[in-house]
Amino acid sequence: MKAAIWTGAGEMTIGEIPVPEYKKDEVLLKIVSSGICGTDLAIYKGKFDENRSVPPMVLGHEFCGVIEEAGEDVTRFSKGDFVAADALLSCGKCYACRNGFPHVCSSLRLLGVDTHGGFTEYAVVNEQKLHMLPEEMPRLLGGIVEPCAVALHDIRFSGYKPGDNVFIIGGGPIGILLSEVLKSSGVNRLLVSEINEARLELLKKHGINVVSPVDTDFPAAVKDFFNGNGPDLSFEVSGSNTGYQSAIDNTRVRGTVVQVGIAKGETNVDLRRANFAELTIRGTRVYEPVDFEGAINLLSGGHINTEGVVSIHTLDECPQVFSELVNGDTRLIKPVIQIS
Repeated sequence: MKAAIWTGAGEMTIGEIPVPEYKKDEVLLKIVSSGICGTDLAIYKGKFDENRSVPPMVLGHEFCGVIEEAGEDVTRFSKGDFVAADALLSCGKCYACRNGFPHVCSSLRLLGVDTHGGFTEYAVVNEQKLHMLPEEMPRLLGGIVEPCAVALHDIRFSGYKPGDNVFIIGGGPIGILLSEVLKSSGVNRLLVSEINEARLELLKKHGINVVSPVDTDFPAAVKDFFNGNGPDLSFEVSGSNTGYQSAIDNTRVRGTVVQVGIAKGETNVDLRRANFAELTIRGTRVYEPVDFEGAINLLSGGHINTEGVVSIHTLDECPQVFSELVNGDTRLIKPVIQIS
């Protein structure tokens, strides 16, 4: 079968690999589409854990497809079902797994990160990791269910309530999806901070209030937008040192800072205001099954505006898209590779 094969740092080629064999409790999934994530880019650049992602391999953990064949022990799905894959592979034995939090497993692995993933024609997935997609859902949107589930998990775990005022630092794919989910969930005042001009314009087209941190009046603009009090919730999505500091400095007294973005190295953040303002700081990681189902409902119900966010590319174009992304092509927000 055809696949986009990552062969080393900054290198990807289109080639042929064997169709995988499936076990009794697994399905052979004919991939429809697979989204490109920031983790994929880190692996592609050779900046991910070299003990986990080892070339040559097929990346891609945000994928959907149609069941081509099902193992004899599969009971919940049948040939022809349209499904999305939950990429998380938990150990089932650690403290988190034993206590109902397998998404933060101490040795968490992912399809497309630790094993072959979705930038190919077929993948094998355990039936327990599949979610049925409605027939009315546009098939290519199945490739963004996973990042939408991430956004829902961030919001659900934050303690967000309809009517809250929210500040998002970072207007990339997850920041935009967070904004779209919040817009459909009764948010009061919503402001997104972003430095990239193309993303700022896209956010504006989506009806989202924006501010740039490079503006000289940035602190005053944020303060004024939230009527001098600061937001109830701040989602730090950029993973940057300045983003962390901005979230802590701008959130209201006894507000909550949710850390979504993952730091790319050591951080140097002044946490004194977290004490003085009695802030709650929460970390988040990936998603749980309930978030996957919520994402499916929002997408199939037309509640997430993907215009200008999702771009569609062929499998043959996959190496070029990766190259363009790492070289900073700002036209690409959330590329999705169409397989079939």
